[in-house]
Amino acid sequence: MENIIKKKILNKQAVVGVIGLGYVGLPLAMLISNKGFKTYGFDIDENKIKLLKKKKSYITHIPEEKIKEAKNLIPTNDFSLLKKCDVVIICVPTPTTDTNEPDLSPVINTAETIAKYLHKEQLVVLESTTYPTTTRDVLKPILEKTGLKCGVDFYLAFSPEREDPGRKDFNTETIPKVVGGVDKVSGEIATLFYSQVVKKVVSVSSSEVAEATKMLENTFRAVNIALVNELKMLFDRMGIDIWEVIEASKTKPFGFMPFYPGPGWGGHCFEKNQKVLVKTLQGLKLFSFEQLFEYVKNKMNKLATCRIICGGVMSNSFSNNVTEVLKLNNELQVVGLNLYDNSLCLQSINFISKRLANDLFRLNASFGFELTLTSKHPIFVFDKDKNKICIKFVEEVEPEIDYFILPKNLPSVYSKLEFDLIDMLVRYYPSLIKNYRVRLKYKTWKLYKDIVYKEISDERKYDWLKNDYLPLEKFLKIENKLNLKRDDLILCSGSGNSKNEFLAKVVIDKNFARLIGYYLAEGCITEEKKSMRLRFTFNVKEKEYIEDLKSILDSLNIRYSIYKDKNFNSITLKISNKLLCLFFKDVLKTGVNSYEMKIPEYLYFSNKEIRKEVLKGLFRGDAGVYLHEGKRSYFKNSKFYNHNNSLELCYYTSSEILFHQVVSILLENNVLPIVDKRRKGLIKIFGSKKISNIEDLFLGEKDKKLKLYFLNVKKQPDYKNYFEDDKFFYLKIKEIKPLEDTQEVYSLEVEPYNNLVVNYNILVHNCIPVDPFYLSYIAKKYDFTTHFIELAGQVNIRMPEFVVEKVVYELNKRKKSIYGAKVLVLGLSYKKDIGDPRESPSFKIIELLEKKGAKVDYNDPYIPETPKMRKFRFYKKSVSLDKNVIKKYDCIIIATDHSCYDYKMIVDNAKLIVDTRNAIFNNLKKNFKNVVKA
Repeated sequence: MENIIKKKILNKQAVVGVIGLGYVGLPLAMLISNKGFKTYGFDIDENKIKLLKKKKSYITHIPEEKIKEAKNLIPTNDFSLLKKCDVVIICVPTPTTDTNEPDLSPVINTAETIAKYLHKEQLVVLESTTYPTTTRDVLKPILEKTGLKCGVDFYLAFSPEREDPGRKDFNTETIPKVVGGVDKVSGEIATLFYSQVVKKVVSVSSSEVAEATKMLENTFRAVNIALVNELKMLFDRMGIDIWEVIEASKTKPFGFMPFYPGPGWGGHCFEKNQKVLVKTLQGLKLFSFEQLFEYVKNKMNKLATCRIICGGVMSNSFSNNVTEVLKLNNELQVVGLNLYDNSLCLQSINFISKRLANDLFRLNASFGFELTLTSKHPIFVFDKDKNKICIKFVEEVEPEIDYFILPKNLPSVYSKLEFDLIDMLVRYYPSLIKNYRVRLKYKTWKLYKDIVYKEISDERKYDWLKNDYLPLEKFLKIENKLNLKRDDLILCSGSGNSKNEFLAKVVIDKNFARLIGYYLAEGCITEEKKSMRLRFTFNVKEKEYIEDLKSILDSLNIRYSIYKDKNFNSITLKISNKLLCLFFKDVLKTGVNSYEMKIPEYLYFSNKEIRKEVLKGLFRGDAGVYLHEGKRSYFKNSKFYNHNNSLELCYYTSSEILFHQVVSILLENNVLPIVDKRRKGLIKIFGSKKISNIEDLFLGEKDKKLKLYFLNVKKQPDYKNYFEDDKFFYLKIKEIKPLEDTQEVYSLEVEPYNNLVVNYNILVHNCIPVDPFYLSYIAKKYDFTTHFIELAGQVNIRMPEFVVEKVVYELNKRKKSIYGAKVLVLGLSYKKDIGDPRESPSFKIIELLEKKGAKVDYNDPYIPETPKMRKFRFYKKSVSLDKNVIKKYDCIIIATDHSCYDYKMIVDNAKLIVDTRNAIFNNLKKNFKNVVKA
């Protein structure tokens, strides 16, 4: 049978199908058709098919004249035509996942499509770049599910694409073609086919050898570029021009091959004890970065889809650094800043990693706020000298000039706070359903007598209706017949003095929010045998708060008893309502004692009014108001005073997470508290301006003290250590201290805005963990660590960051901040004179610049608008390029050295050029003052 397909190939009677008409597939399909084979070009992109039918090109380096010459090429998206093909070639993309592992879904999907139309005497060849064993272990099983046998009924091979768009010296026809079959016969037939198309075919013994050939070629290039990139960063610090070094080295006629540096990530990190509030599937949790890493690693293995241990070199850290990276599936979220409207929002955590570092700095600010970060960690600061928000590395921060930025408003995620307690029982406590009855809020069950009698056979239904209730388990069986809303239902349990009622659907309004605040301050939940009790304990003098709580409970029809303890001079309201206790404990997740208390995420991420009511309950229970009023002689700021009118408002909690939440809510209410470093969990608030923003929190004696204080306030204090606007507090950084010890530090990468708030709402930029080179993926299957490849990968992915650091440094030298700077990136394609954006570092450069607050445009004559990219979510259009446009920008980055650029015009009109390709010197043979090589 193999002789039949060989004969068809030799006589140019074989029909060929090329799947995937991109930079690889289209030139190959055109070449095959020009060699006399009838060729179908398959693609799922309808626009490509329409353009090809009109003989139009969508790839810049392929002219329309060439497409017109391919007369035997039939473009189509009708994949049923595969049944007419004798040879099928797969040229679909193989992108990488977010962890740089191969994404084989396009190949697998294509193989499954081919399998639908697979027939005897058919040759299938994979050309997509992939790791060794893919053809045998992935494609072959899919195709053999048809019942046809590889090497007997059909043939399967791998031939790596070697397309290099834009080259003048080699093209698809003249680049030697490596071919390897899954078996000997498949290899022979594939070699015969390609020998009819290209000038030279190199036959190898297996598909694995052919796949490994592509890997070696890519790795060879990556490792050598990594070497040059690393030398470039070193030589840059030494003041040596890497381009001149390469030109000199090229003169050696043997033993050297020139590779050139390019804008080819790595990151800096948090000290382990920094705090971050995290939204988990189990509710809100406050973690140190060390605790968060261990939580992901040990407690949430389902989240960690990829754990990597790799050697890495980071600037200002150990050269033998060991990095652990955990990849998450977006189940964990942190609070960050929406950079478009300056509002806080929830952002997903993508990576968390740890490494050793010896370049930590502690930044101490006023009011007890502090941060400890590595030297190159970017943070948002307000530069008072420049009167603007900037992003600076920690080592660049200037004490007494720069200010921490503390966003005020919390995210509004939950707009409707409704909770169905029947659902709660069904989902979490089905064994308790038998303990509850259903009453109607506004009607009687007798109105539903006909339905109850028809649907329920239990003889006790007469007594149920007589007593105007229905057992919950019976109600659930006929609920769909009753046309009742759960808002109109009341759940009951017990009888007599033990009877309890509670709304089946709870709506958290201001009163209920204040109830939760009282609970967090003065409450607890206790369990005694089978019963659960919720308790509130107040000092007997706090009559107004006790009455307020009682009125809330009465409005919710919640029964309670009151107990007075003469020994402790306290009053306790006790609620024996298991349903309410379970709601607080397991749905709201409030905590059950003073060490665990926290504001439920539903309320914390609801709205400002609800949070203010929670704060009322908290402060009425746990805040102290201390008024110092009357005659008293004292010195302050070298002045003598004889009258004192001062007020100190203190709040204490033994719950770390509650403390963090209270600070955030105070900021939202325009109150910047003092975080007491001497006593953990203590907040102090001074000053009439700040206290006036929350004076409505209190009742009774505390309220009287506030009124007396404000009655005697003569002037507002002048705060020199902070200032504020509608969105932020700006808190002066007082000092920066280097830490001499070496310790583990932790990186966090979040999206989409790449920032987060830590340590009581200080805004910082996120970290970017080091991803390993994706080619190490298959090595893990064989329990082998590819240290050399991973190291090369780390160096190369560091290059965009290096370029951005260079831009920041050069702008700063010219007294210009990167924040708000206008930057133009020339070249979006990965290679000159083509329109291919694959693996282009320009995307990462643009992303990093915009994270730092720069306003970035790009120009690329080959890419008029940014395509959809898996890892980048911005959309831009290429701007026009003339001298007036160039003059508008603070910095021009040459990322791709297209031949069409007028480099003389660019130099003559640019304020600053950061040239990553040495394009200016190569074209103009001269160095310029406004050109910096990077």
